[in-house]
Amino acid sequence: MREGLRNFKLVQEQWYSKEIEELFYFLGGVFENDGGERYYKYGLEYLVTNKNLGWQDISGLVKYIENPRKLEILMSKFSEVSTEKVLIGNEIEIPELKNFALFVAPYKRFSEKLGMIVIMASKINLYETTYAYLRFASNRLSEAFSKR
Repeated sequence: MREGLRNFKLVQEQWYSKEIEELFYFLGGVFENDGGERYYKYGLEYLVTNKNLGWQDISGLVKYIENPRKLEILMSKFSEVSTEKVLIGNEIEIPELKNFALFVAPYKRFSEKLGMIVIMASKINLYETTYAYLRFASNRLSEAFSKR
């Protein structure tokens, strides 16, 4: 599977999307991760350049995702998630992240939950699109692990 993700190419142009291509590269990176890190992070540059977020928002975000203890606190909020879930603003219950939305979905091997995918975005975003990418990534990971 690593080889397939490493060398993937979208054959039909009708399926091409820059976002889907980046998602495949991200998934490939997940499989290349040697397990040294518990969380695989990608895309901070998209949040930093988001015009809907101020420096105080970015500072709060960095405090949470770069501090292992705080990141663990944030991720522990989703340990019992068994299906897709979206938290917006104050629902996250962390004041520094009040201007963000979190999209969460588990990935599985058959019915066994292996982990979760969390997408963090500005509260102002295309929810349907972000949710579709989350489901796509979760389904592809679950499918890949279930074929092993």
